[in-house]
Amino acid sequence: MNILLAKIVADINEGRRTGVLTVLVKGTNHLLKLFFKDGNVYHITCGSLRDNECFASINTMEFGDCMFLPDVKLDAKAGAVPPTAELIQQLKVWSKMVESRLGSEGSGSIGSEDSGDVKQLEEIKVALIRQIGPAGAKVMSRIIAEKWHASMPFTREDIETLINLLQVEIDDQDGRKAFIKEANKGR
Repeated sequence: MNILLAKIVADINEGRRTGVLTVLVKGTNHLLKLFFKDGNVYHITCGSLRDNECFASINTMEFGDCMFLPDVKLDAKAGAVPPTAELIQQLKVWSKMVESRLGSEGSGSIGSEDSGDVKQLEEIKVALIRQIGPAGAKVMSRIIAEKWHASMPFTREDIETLINLLQVEIDDQDGRKAFIKEANKGR
């Protein structure tokens, strides 16, 4: 489903949400990341671009999947970004569209919807998405389909194997450690 980026930012603002909105930039390996605190954008990044420079470049970008990850906080001071109301207004002018596929892919078909196994897989997927962005859902689906052979219900060793398979998909060493810590939190 395609939706205006301005609408998503406005909804996050109105809901006074804290987290990060990640948007895949088509034709690159980059994610546009808008960091929110209490609904206000305080930092924007895309590749090596930061804050105002990054925001000014949004009009030249074409976007794919997006995902809002709640409660993600950047350990940094607020950057030089326009007030959120101005950001929303400019995004409306640019009419930039994003793809929003927020439903779970792949893992929802494993086990029953209310099973502990599915809940555990969802938590691992969210931990992966926090590190590599919206593509994490597709990466996890691919790894589960192609490389992970688990029994039902999953054993502790099955989950450990999955986490090990997924952590190699994270290039950043610190991100890898953060993923492993978060993925193991519910076990």
